[in-house]
Amino acid sequence: QLLIKLQAKEREIEKIIQNKNRIYILNKQDLADPEITSQWIKYFKDKGFHVTAIDGSVELCKFASELTGLEVKQMYFQDLCDVEVYDAIWACSSILHLPYSDLKDVMLKMIVALKQDGIIYTSFKYGNYEGMRNGRYFTDMDNTKFDDFISQYPNITVEELWVTGDVRPGCSNEQWLNVILRK
Repeated sequence: QLLIKLQAKEREIEKIIQNKNRIYILNKQDLADPEITSQWIKYFKDKGFHVTAIDGSVELCKFASELTGLEVKQMYFQDLCDVEVYDAIWACSSILHLPYSDLKDVMLKMIVALKQDGIIYTSFKYGNYEGMRNGRYFTDMDNTKFDDFISQYPNITVEELWVTGDVRPGCSNEQWLNVILRK
């Protein structure tokens, strides 16, 4: 069901970015299922995209590389240092695990890594909470908090912002803030 929803949203994103290069950030460190991560890498690679895959976990990088035949770089979001390389960055439910103070720097690094007119897709749990939840750090965002956050970057505009329900079993009461940004 998640793949179906992703494919539907990807079609919308594809209309915006067409066939430009993009980076998909699929980073869950210890929580990531290496087989699922590998399936995503393979999915995008098979669609003809040039995929730059990263993860903070050495073990996940090694396993995902073996499954996909693609080098998965071991690095953290904070280590992103590319300049105007990517047409798109896909950071689905990943950068929300950073403290707000780190998120500011990482967003700037993502913006710098984008080519002019590039887009970023990202998502956050909907709300205002920041802190530990179930052993993981979360920075939640609602519309107002995100608008305040993104306003500090004058060279980025909000292309689309919407709220969706969680499709995972047992999580139907949770909501997500989804955002498409353009440089």
